[in-house]
Amino acid sequence: MSQSKEPRKKKVVVTRGKKAKRKTPSVVRKGSKAADDGTFQLLFTKKNYMWVLIGLGFMFLGFLLMLGGEQSSPEVWEPEKIYSFRRITLAPFLILVGLGIQIYAIFKK
Repeated sequence: MSQSKEPRKKKVVVTRGKKAKRKTPSVVRKGSKAADDGTFQLLFTKKNYMWVLIGLGFMFLGFLLMLGGEQSSPEVWEPEKIYSFRRITLAPFLILVGLGIQIYAIFKK
């Protein structure tokens, strides 16, 4: 069996004009002090992250307060365990407060 060696065809890509420059997103505006120094400024500060952690703590506490509600026996229904103030009112309120703190942490400058 003889194999014939055919030359491979090369693809030619033609570009016209200048190459398009990729625009990179910049957090620092032109003309600002940070742009002149060449330093990079983060979007959130240490206080923002502190507020995020506080909000997560409120949400975690709310979910912990919702846990439980197991009945002592399958034959007995005790609605005060499931429909208590802690699970129906307090826990969802803490979760909503935590979400509000998260929104505050994002928009705080």
